[in-house]
Amino acid sequence: MSEKERLKNSLLNLEYGKVAVLAMVERGVYADSEDRFDFKEEECAWKIQAKVVTDLAMEVKKADEDVLIIGRKEEEKALGQADFESFIAQLKGEKHLVFIECLSLGTTEIKGILNQLLEKKKFATTKLVLLDLPTIEYMTLRDAFHDVIAF
Repeated sequence: MSEKERLKNSLLNLEYGKVAVLAMVERGVYADSEDRFDFKEEECAWKIQAKVVTDLAMEVKKADEDVLIIGRKEEEKALGQADFESFIAQLKGEKHLVFIECLSLGTTEIKGILNQLLEKKKFATTKLVLLDLPTIEYMTLRDAFHDVIAF
């Protein structure tokens, strides 16, 4: 099975209210790291390109599902509460497929998005994919949300 097919199956099989972590090829200093997180249900780690993810997201998207990719609009300007609310307001469908570009975001920004999903009661209807989540942020988020979100 090709990487693209495995990713497609992982996206289709990811349950709502669950988080998956995916490593990317073309992203910063973490791109060549051997220590990768992957979709929890997959046994082996593999790398893909961002375009493959966005193309597949549109392919596997269901009729009642929104697709949202969250990242900074301006590289040097951190996301704030208004940005978090704006992203969540874009989720109009019954269900959601949300990708967070973690490498360009700080832990506080990722926590802000997760908190907003939880506060607006959107998390249970969201398939959340964290792209390129560095190890330290993974551990921080897992500890911060251990009672609420299964990483």
